Amino acid sequence: MRRKQPKYIDPDRFREKKAIQAQVQPIVRRDRNLFFDNMTWPIPDDIEWTLRYGKPTQEDIMFSASIVSAYRGLVMKNKKERDRVIRVLKPHFV
Repeated sequence: MRRKQPKYIDPDRFREKKAIQAQVQPIVRRDRNLFFDNMTWPIPDDIEWTLRYGKPTQEDIMFSASIVSAYRGLVMKNKKERDRVIRVLKPHFV
């Protein structure tokens, strides 16, 4: 019986992941926003319920506009940048 050849693992693949993580600056969360890499990302909380059923304040409306803007910015990024941003944001979503 022939032995299987070990899978070739490209070492550059691991260097790339480490380089991406090294690029991320400290992550700071203030109120409804997450700040890193000179970017501000809104963290949606109960804003959806407030917009649908509640009485949104001017602050709620402005926060909603920042979510729409962040979505537009995320869509415009290439896959590599999008994945990096999502990897940082995901743990902050409840």
